[in-house]
Amino acid sequence: MVSFIFFVIHYDRILAESGDYLGTSFPERLKALREQFGYTQESLGKRINVSAAAINRYEKGLRKPDPDMLCLLADLFETSVDDLLGREKKKKK
Repeated sequence: MVSFIFFVIHYDRILAESGDYLGTSFPERLKALREQFGYTQESLGKRINVSAAAINRYEKGLRKPDPDMLCLLADLFETSVDDLLGREKKKKK
C-alpha cells in the first residue's frame, strides 16, 4: 500500500523525470488556468459542481480528478486534456 500511495502522489514528477514528457504539473496548470480565466476556487467549484476544497486539493496535488472531470475542466478552459495535464511530448534529437 505504501508504494501505491507514493506512486499516486508523485505521478506527475515521475513523468517529468522519466524524460517521456516535460511540462508543468496538473496542479500548477489548473491554478494558472483558473486564475487566467478569473475564477476563484469557489467559483470554479460551483461551475463544475464540486466544493472549493476539492479545487484546493487538486491544486495542491492531494487529489486527482477522474477522467470525466478532466474532460469537463479541459472543455471549460478551452484546451485539451493533455495540455491541462501539462503533457508535452519531448522532442527527439
